[in-house]
Amino acid sequence: MTVEGPGRLVGPDNGDSTDYDSYKGESRRLFSGKPLAVVASAAEAGDVVVRAVSPGLRSGELGLTSVPPLPANGGDDEITLYGIGSAAPLETGPNTMEVQAADIPVRKLEILCPEGNRPHPDQRSIPIRVRLHPADAAYPDVQWRITNAAGVDANIATLQTNGHEAVVTALGDGNVYIRCATNNGSDKIKLYAQMELQIAGLGQAHLNPYEFVSAGYHSEASRNLTNGNERGVATARDEESRIVFEKVDFGSYGADEIALPVFSLDGEAFPIEIWEGIPGEQGAERLSTVTYQKPSRWNVYQEATYRLPRRLQGITSLSFVLRRKIHLKGFQFNMAEKAYARLSALENDRIYGDSFTLADEAVENIGNNVSLVFEDMDFGERGSAKLVLCGHSPSANNTLHLLFSGPEGESKQIVEFAYSDGYREREFDLERIAGAQTVTFVFLPGSHFHLKWFQFR
Repeated sequence: MTVEGPGRLVGPDNGDSTDYDSYKGESRRLFSGKPLAVVASAAEAGDVVVRAVSPGLRSGELGLTSVPPLPANGGDDEITLYGIGSAAPLETGPNTMEVQAADIPVRKLEILCPEGNRPHPDQRSIPIRVRLHPADAAYPDVQWRITNAAGVDANIATLQTNGHEAVVTALGDGNVYIRCATNNGSDKIKLYAQMELQIAGLGQAHLNPYEFVSAGYHSEASRNLTNGNERGVATARDEESRIVFEKVDFGSYGADEIALPVFSLDGEAFPIEIWEGIPGEQGAERLSTVTYQKPSRWNVYQEATYRLPRRLQGITSLSFVLRRKIHLKGFQFNMAEKAYARLSALENDRIYGDSFTLADEAVENIGNNVSLVFEDMDFGERGSAKLVLCGHSPSANNTLHLLFSGPEGESKQIVEFAYSDGYREREFDLERIAGAQTVTFVFLPGSHFHLKWFQFR
């Protein structure tokens, strides 16, 4: 394209949102057989001729007329327009006005993976870049996210960002999506691009039930679900729906109190079956059928808390079964304070030694250097200085050694449990113990002690 006479070519365009060539130039490819030229007049009057030529096509031209502007103050002030690309001002007598180049929006965000898009065990972290088109766009700031297919922040990879660059670190197998967005000068996202990353060879990442678990993390074992409000899930209206979460890591002690944020379309009571495992598969157990009922508030999740009949422990699956339409945002368990719970002697993480008997409710006939180990005992900052033991000592005095092992080292304390003719509760003062600890009860040879439960206070 060329312009002759008192005018200039500001830039060509074609209306194609996938064409990322710069607006500045004299040529543009056609889109649907048509180009666009933006032409500005010069300060003087005259005839302007716009010509368009292309190899293999008939050339064309268009005649325009440039009309001089009226003086700003009705006088004979000289008006001077500087050339394209100059930062000089447009002068009108004593008044000066800056000529600002039009804001050039981002037309495309191009996500690049220079080392591929498949993290694996030998390369868990890969670099990501974004390239803006056109390169001289006026709004270079971008926003990054890493999500699953439902748009929920991913739990199988992390993302560290630095401007137009980022690093993805894989944590578990699955597909994630890198999303890069621009507001293009507004207060909302106007344009974004995404790139799928496929992670394999690391194994399935675990879900942490003590942080909020979005319903968007449900597994492929789920049935009859659609997308719900706020990246939750919606169950079917007239069929049985199953919401399954696999690889949930409750830790060695576990938890039994669950909170469910639910949006129900009405205020009627309805049941929710809570299962450990996947219904219909071997080993699955229905833990409880709870009832949800709250006055409905449109598009608002309202939380209900339930106590299960037993703690869920270790890595397991959790399922919810419903037979009516609701929206479930997710779930979260309240972490039980193992260090301050009443713990049965049978709940030990390890027991070893030459002489002991595992009874229905206690460890009995303990002796000959037996050790009971209880891990993951977090006493927090406040700590504990009291211990209650429920035990039975057939001898006059039983000496128990308590070993505490934590990040700051080991310590040992001793308590003496006097003779009892049956199980008795005895309270002992301790030197304050705080923080994360492994607690080991060590019994001396010949003690023949019986331990039912204990509790730190």
